[in-house]
Amino acid sequence: MATRKIGREFLGASWAHACRGVALGEVLVDTPTLLVRALAAPQLLAMKLCAWRDDVDIGDALVARQWVADAARAGIVWTTVAPPTRSDPIAIAVGAGVVELLAARAGHEPPPWTTLVPGAPHPVFLVRAGETMPRLRRACEIDGPEPLRRRRLLAPADFLTAA
Repeated sequence: MATRKIGREFLGASWAHACRGVALGEVLVDTPTLLVRALAAPQLLAMKLCAWRDDVDIGDALVARQWVADAARAGIVWTTVAPPTRSDPIAIAVGAGVVELLAARAGHEPPPWTTLVPGAPHPVFLVRAGETMPRLRRACEIDGPEPLRRRRLLAPADFLTAA
């Protein structure tokens, strides 16, 4: 009861719905009156991927590459990444496309939910310069990663490769 009240007051009315089905990680605090758990690494990565909201987020390639490096260090098993909890079709398409791309690069199967995700309602450039540079745009359309192109997400072939 107290958890629901705190959740509504500090996180908004929809907090509980947004947290259903999340993958939990290690126990951080365990007392007779409180249990606090971290989110599992695949869940955190999925949430980061699905948090891309606009051109500023999508265009921040340095942060995105750091996420990929963090995932590799954490030994992410891509098949276990949970689906996005957001309803925005572009965010869901980006999440599914990127998870499939990174799973393929790691030699893993993607999670089954990715096959159910349709493409974005319109072409989305994951690298902002693709919108204004004709040769880069064409390279994204022709040579971009297949899991992204299939969903109308345009990025260069080396998108999200760590340096």
